[in-house]
Amino acid sequence: MSVTRRRLLYGVGSFGSSLLQQTVLLWIFFYYAPPAGQGLPTRVPASLMGLAMAIGRLVDAIADPPVAYLSDRLRSVRGRRRPFIIVGAPLLALAFALLWRPPDAADAATEAAARRLRDARAGGRDTSEAPGQLQIILSCGDGLPFGPDDCRLSRM
Repeated sequence: MSVTRRRLLYGVGSFGSSLLQQTVLLWIFFYYAPPAGQGLPTRVPASLMGLAMAIGRLVDAIADPPVAYLSDRLRSVRGRRRPFIIVGAPLLALAFALLWRPPDAADAATEAAARRLRDARAGGRDTSEAPGQLQIILSCGDGLPFGPDDCRLSRM
């Protein structure tokens, strides 16, 4: 095998994690704290984004040595590194997907209103005391989290 081919194959192993890391580093600030005039909502102030990224690097620096120690000394039938990859890869993919779906304040408010209504109806309160009274309930889809677009007002 040629040296060039060996180097290429060696580098391909880190392509997936590098792709995730570069995507996060390049786009996370723009997504959560876009520049003024872009017409996008600011989800988090830029200073807090910087603090979160710094805390992440600090946790990474503290966690890397113990994980490396365990990885070097692990004896399993699957090898020393495979158990970490098998567990870590799906967790990394899940964290990456959730990173781009932050909780929305409107979704939380809609969910809280629907929960209060369900609790009131389950608590035995009769909402049909007045004859001919228009009863409005909030009925939402099964998927969570749900927002105002997933809900409709219905008449009972």
